[in-house]
Amino acid sequence: MPFTHNTSGSSDWCDPRSPTVFLFLRIGNTDREDGTQPDAVTVPETAALLLDLKELNLFLQQPFVGLFQSKTSALAAVLGQYCLFTYRYAEGGNGEIAHQAVALLQFATDAGRDTMGDLAHAYEIGFGVQKDMQKAAALFQRAAEAGNVQAMIKSAFCLLDGEGVARDAEKARTLLQRAADAGSSGALFLLGHCYEYRFVPRDNERAVTFYQRASDAGDLQAMAQLGKCILNGNGVAKDPARAVSLLERAAGTGESGAMVTLGRCLAKGEGVPRDLFRAQALFQQAADEGNTDGLLGLAKLSWPRDKAHAVALIQQAADAGDVTAMHYVGEILHRDAHDLVRAVAWCKRSCVVQGGPVPGYLLEARIPKILWRNSTHE
Repeated sequence: MPFTHNTSGSSDWCDPRSPTVFLFLRIGNTDREDGTQPDAVTVPETAALLLDLKELNLFLQQPFVGLFQSKTSALAAVLGQYCLFTYRYAEGGNGEIAHQAVALLQFATDAGRDTMGDLAHAYEIGFGVQKDMQKAAALFQRAAEAGNVQAMIKSAFCLLDGEGVARDAEKARTLLQRAADAGSSGALFLLGHCYEYRFVPRDNERAVTFYQRASDAGDLQAMAQLGKCILNGNGVAKDPARAVSLLERAAGTGESGAMVTLGRCLAKGEGVPRDLFRAQALFQQAADEGNTDGLLGLAKLSWPRDKAHAVALIQQAADAGDVTAMHYVGEILHRDAHDLVRAVAWCKRSCVVQGGPVPGYLLEARIPKILWRNSTHE
């Protein structure tokens, strides 16, 4: 979805997902009464869109455009956001549509439209422009100062991670609080997450407070995390039955993290009668939605009954970037396959991803420094 949602009260604003957008695009069947998007965009349709974008950008360069800039900037914003949403992963984000779309976003931003966050996102992911986190962070900050709630959140995480800007946890906390005060349940969840995992010192009780507020506002991730905290007694009294109730609600509406935690409860019989078949179904559903913890849950159910299948699932999760799975792969290679070189390579990869210390099982192996320094992931 496009990065920004704040329409700034513009009467001629068109949401990129609304039927109105398709009046401007020669794409799909525009004769549909509901204006819905076609299931797939074909090559001829893409060519037609590109022609529209080129023609519009040429038109916007004409001197008379300023006479009715409000309408033209609205159209530029709509088409730029639509393309960012639809084509951001096509052609590595470097196709002609991407370049034309960024030009439209720049025009809309210069005309005062609320598209600065979208332009920042383009620089963040390298869509139509060279990836530039410093420029992205600066644009996110400007959009946040202008009141864009999503930009406040993105700017906060730039500050937390030191992406394009110096790390500053206090400024990040302030931005997330501003977004929460503006009504963002997602910001409430992120505040909880930061108090639990990112801020120093950590404060689990405050984390639970924010998770509760976000959950009450309907945030499914917060509901899942709140259930997990209650399940483990983390910042709140331990209550497995109450935790399962929350997890059931979140999982029932498609939250994959809740599916995984509920699956673990069912596998252990914690707060709910033990049910391995349902646990497996939940892990599989989460895995199908791209949650690597679902793969690890399936692996745990298979181990040691079907060790080969379990290892394949762990490897699949590691290949998808799961740090825990990378550690498991390293441990399996070290202790079962006695392949210290590849074990170290996976360990190094996991340390790069999470920025953490070397796992104990590799320290115990007393790895020669030359092996650690020269190893590469295969």
